[in-house]
Amino acid sequence: MVTIILYSKNGQLANRLLQFCSFISFAKQYHVRVLYPGFEDYAHFFKEHQKSLVPGYPANSGWPLLIARGIRKVFFVSIDYMIKILQRLKFRDSHIHKIIESTELESGFALNQQFYNSIASKKYVFIREWGFRPDEFTKDSLKSVLENTRFMPSFYADANRFIKEIYLKDHCVIGVHIRRGDYKNFEGGRFFYSYAEYSNWMMQIQTQFTQKTIFVVSSNDDLPKSGEFFDKALIFRPSPGHMITDLAVLSKCDYIIGPPSTFSMWASFIGNVPLQMIRTNEQVMQKENFKVYVPGEIHP
Repeated sequence: MVTIILYSKNGQLANRLLQFCSFISFAKQYHVRVLYPGFEDYAHFFKEHQKSLVPGYPANSGWPLLIARGIRKVFFVSIDYMIKILQRLKFRDSHIHKIIESTELESGFALNQQFYNSIASKKYVFIREWGFRPDEFTKDSLKSVLENTRFMPSFYADANRFIKEIYLKDHCVIGVHIRRGDYKNFEGGRFFYSYAEYSNWMMQIQTQFTQKTIFVVSSNDDLPKSGEFFDKALIFRPSPGHMITDLAVLSKCDYIIGPPSTFSMWASFIGNVPLQMIRTNEQVMQKENFKVYVPGEIHP
């Protein structure tokens, strides 16, 4: 059996989850194994990987937590070091292993039959690129993704408690992902919106619902302590603040809005929650533009 080893850390949590999702789907369809040492610093948040020596699919768990966390870190550092040595020696391909870089791929980043044929004779395939995606995510493979990437139960319990505390009868709960922080420089700051702009979009959405709305605001930036940045007609609550709990909270909202981000996309996917991404600061929010994010599908 071919073992694919994802040995780099590409982006933050949701980026890595999307990469993991792609390779789980591929592994499910083509009966290969995936090891993801680059996921080691998030593995303890996940039920299937908290006690695994190396996060992967199929999952390998059952080890004492402290031992598992220590070995995961050592394994990641060791693999990264080994790959650097192999590349320096220009020993990137043999009868048992292959190190793949994007420039060598005839089919681009597609995880398909052609890609499988190119690695089928190898025992270990090392990949660091983020952009790999299957030609197709089957329903069966997406089910395996959801089963393999469930958070630890405590995070769902915290999210349920939070939603229960803010929920009012006949209200619609809308999650607002305010991505600032690192977005100030990302792609020239094109998705770095002001609080006033978010407030305006929240007001636009609020007018399109017959029931009253409560906004749950999640952000990677320190939210203002006062309400002066948001319209006083808005009812909003800051989310708990832990990235996993916030993901779980967003996945339990009725709708989600936010700039293009794998964070809100992942929340939409795992919770089956309609999402509307804000792509320009002139965007007008429309209720009919909400759509659940599904890996492999184009999201408006």
